[in-house]
Amino acid sequence: DASTLSGLEIPVYDDGTKKFDEAENGLTVNATQAISPELWPLRFHFKGDPVVPGNFGTHGMIALLKEVAAEKFGLKAPVFKSMFAKKFSGMIFEDPKQIRFELTGVAQNEEGAVVAAQASLYLEDLNGDLMIEAPIYTFKKLTVAEQA
Repeated sequence: DASTLSGLEIPVYDDGTKKFDEAENGLTVNATQAISPELWPLRFHFKGDPVVPGNFGTHGMIALLKEVAAEKFGLKAPVFKSMFAKKFSGMIFEDPKQIRFELTGVAQNEEGAVVAAQASLYLEDLNGDLMIEAPIYTFKKLTVAEQA
């Protein structure tokens, strides 16, 4: 029923989970999103065999970088511009866990754009322990800039 879809937003990350660390090469930013069978995208993506949609990770990384660009670098209306590479190496099933978005090397370039040298998505149990060592999504040079 299409009426059940009105007003739904793509989940990004849970409020209060965003953390910043300063490093020599720029900021490192982490945020998490709980995954459970109640997460609404699971009802519609591969119905009967719930898997979190792949663009969920992409959308979360971009949303996180846009928020960081506004909060830490003063961009008024950051928009997604580009990414150099994207690697996908796993699926997120519905059993309870969390995903952790990690942006590393976040800095502002000479043109004023904010770039995450690398963006990774990790699977963790609900205690924050890695379930798989390697990230299941990796993005290189994820970039947002002021809206023209």
